[in-house]
Amino acid sequence: MRRITSLLSAAIIAVSLYACAEKHVESEPIGDITEPVEIETVTDPVYLELTEEDFTPVDINCDITDTEPPFKVNSADLSSLDFGERMSPCKEQEDARNAALYPHYMEESENKELYEEAVQTILDNPSGGMVTDLEFIDGKYYLSVNYDNLCGCHDSSIYSYEVETGNFKEVIRHTGLEYNGAFDCLTSSHGKLFYVVKTYVNEKNENDSVGSQDFAYSGNIKYKARLFSINPESGNESELCLVDGDVQLINESEKGLAIYSYRGGYSRCYLTEYDIESGELSEYENENGNNRVLCDGVPAEISGGFDREKHNPITIKTQYYTITTDINYYTDIYLWKDKASIVYPDDKGGTWMYTYDLTNHEQLKMRYDRFKDSRSLQTEDGVLIIDPVSEKLYYVYPVLGTVYTLDTYDPYIDLIYGESGKNVFYMTFTGENENNINGMYVGYTNGKGLPDKLNWFETQ
Repeated sequence: MRRITSLLSAAIIAVSLYACAEKHVESEPIGDITEPVEIETVTDPVYLELTEEDFTPVDINCDITDTEPPFKVNSADLSSLDFGERMSPCKEQEDARNAALYPHYMEESENKELYEEAVQTILDNPSGGMVTDLEFIDGKYYLSVNYDNLCGCHDSSIYSYEVETGNFKEVIRHTGLEYNGAFDCLTSSHGKLFYVVKTYVNEKNENDSVGSQDFAYSGNIKYKARLFSINPESGNESELCLVDGDVQLINESEKGLAIYSYRGGYSRCYLTEYDIESGELSEYENENGNNRVLCDGVPAEISGGFDREKHNPITIKTQYYTITTDINYYTDIYLWKDKASIVYPDDKGGTWMYTYDLTNHEQLKMRYDRFKDSRSLQTEDGVLIIDPVSEKLYYVYPVLGTVYTLDTYDPYIDLIYGESGKNVFYMTFTGENENNINGMYVGYTNGKGLPDKLNWFETQ
């Protein structure tokens, strides 16, 4: 009987092992009993290749609402921040004074005397700090402040500002005639700050630095940009590499930095990605020249649209999916892992957002004319809209068709805005621009006046 029982037990165990052959099982001892523990198998996500036919068309109404958004908009008063005043070193140079006082376009102007009086006021007085950029890293905001209201490049600083404590201190300062920029294209990425110094070299001899943009119009100049990094705590900076083109914008990417530049005119935009770990540069160029689109920090490939001769169907290719659409023109494209939105202006003055929802396989069509004249910022779950016509800020949820009204602003003073991960922020300004003298704007100005409020919220 014991032998039969043993055979039966062996048979049962054999069958059990065969039935579980498709599962990864390990045994974990618990006292005198051994209990099987199932290990989950991680599989790679399936890459999707979709066309217009894979989505069901759905028209959705645009619901613009003044109700509270599903996140809290926080605010801090910045009116008490004191950046002080400085006399830029260029104001002491005779050449700079003469160039500012006697520009060629004012020679025959009836306002020449008023202009010279206004410039002289700038030359004789120090400049207050002008905020030109704003970034966010690990709970601190970093403000780029320019003190050169003559040339705009010879005296500038970066300050850190901690909202919770109110701690405000200078991180780094550039002052001197050797500087040809004021932390241009400042951005934060992977815990550091980055900026470029634009240079202009002779097209025939790149070792011959021109140093002035005025020569760029001769046609013999090649644009370059020196890329720098700054440690936000110590203020130590390092020169990283030289980037081709007239750099206009830098964004954070998965590997490091997505650097956007124009080359050979302003009709074609190029994307260069800088890898922080390896120090290598990678070039991306789409057939229509518009490369300003990332999906989760990875450059996406956009083909189609208007190619200066005809309209072609748009195809979007990301690391997650490829979508071939029937839409043949766009002004903006926003990409997420689970959706893609295309902004399309029709020939009757309307502006539409087509959102391809990969979760429900629906193509959501929503009319929203605020896109037409506005600037926008893609966030982790929506789009921030800065509309100068209504003088308001909106937040759009593409899949829901809901548009929340966040705030108002003065488009003549403007604002600074950005995002870092889930943190979305914008700074408003107030007051007269100090370079408005005798009714004329002279010298350099940020066009914004003094900081008023810092506002921020976290996406869902």
